[in-house]
Amino acid sequence: MTKVVSAPSASVPPSVSAPVAALSVKEPLRYLGENKRHILLLVRDPDNVYLAETAFNFLLSILNACGLSMEGVALVNMAKTNTHSLADVMSALDSRYILLFGIEAAEMGLPLVFPTYQVQTFGEKTYLAADDLAGIALERTQKGRLWACLKQLFDI
Repeated sequence: MTKVVSAPSASVPPSVSAPVAALSVKEPLRYLGENKRHILLLVRDPDNVYLAETAFNFLLSILNACGLSMEGVALVNMAKTNTHSLADVMSALDSRYILLFGIEAAEMGLPLVFPTYQVQTFGEKTYLAADDLAGIALERTQKGRLWACLKQLFDI
């Protein structure tokens, strides 16, 4: 069973004399999955909490083909978070593999630019940028490109 988990956040009680603008409390990062294999999946879907049903089903089929499940990954919908920084996401989730679906590396504050469908190692992390899942599901060529990268990434 897949759990929806929120990473803990530290909050400091406001002082009595603090201005109202300084009273913002950072919400914990919401993600779907258990992240047991330290695989972070970043998507952007402003119309859904995580993903539309068809895109989510496609994601499940991809994970299954890789011998994975939602237990091994953390799915974060960047359209529904209060951050646009990969550093913020990584502070909540220690991930070794970061897959960006429909999100540019530069948007996440990564100091490198790499083409889509190319496995890229930087530091101790491995990245893969691809088109959004809904688009990949409809395009056979993109499916093939993604599958080639996933085979390389996960030694399939």
